Amino acid sequence: MQVNSTNHGDRSDDISECVYVHGYLVGNRTKTKRCCNVTVKYFERRWSIGRQYLTNYLETLRGWKCPRFEEECKQRLFNYTEYTQNVYKYFCEYETFVDSCFDEVKEAFMRNNNHDQLQTQTVATGTNNTNDNSIYAQWNSIISRLQANSLSSSDLSKPCVQVALYEADEDHLGDYHEVIHVNLPSCEVVWCGYDGETLRERIISSWTCMSSRYKETFLFCFADL
Repeated sequence: MQVNSTNHGDRSDDISECVYVHGYLVGNRTKTKRCCNVTVKYFERRWSIGRQYLTNYLETLRGWKCPRFEEECKQRLFNYTEYTQNVYKYFCEYETFVDSCFDEVKEAFMRNNNHDQLQTQTVATGTNNTNDNSIYAQWNSIISRLQANSLSSSDLSKPCVQVALYEADEDHLGDYHEVIHVNLPSCEVVWCGYDGETLRERIISSWTCMSSRYKETFLFCFADL
């Protein structure tokens, strides 16, 4: 397992002036485009060892309006798991992400929070449960109060919840990390995301992020040994 913050650790000379800060540009458009290219090359070299995160990568490309952002949204070159699928949806087609993840995130939230409070805040927006606006009103209400420490380990393992927790971090490039492993015997790429508090307080590993289908295959193989 590799769990490393992209804000720390090794940084080559060509990336030192191209650090993304939410809401700020690195200079004029020429320099920004150069930093876009540096960011792409840096990510391509280091993602497979867990030293670069897809969330940070797409956040940077979008924030700097890099030409590669649209290409990534079309080709989704690093879409290997359900988690990465939802990360791409979050950045490239947000409404689709909300629509597809709403029920799962809402259920996880309601299992550990006050349902009446959610209903009250939704009614206050003037929407009802039968139109699309209600979904987004409820979603915003949930995201504003979604906290990993109030969720079960089972809920935290769900890709929709993991990406929702990334959205709940207003800074986006804060204490959020990805677990990436590409060399497992199952030949499956493991890729998921957790907030820092969860990683520090709970037992998280490549096994935690592995799909149930591959877990069953893995255990079956060892049972035959």
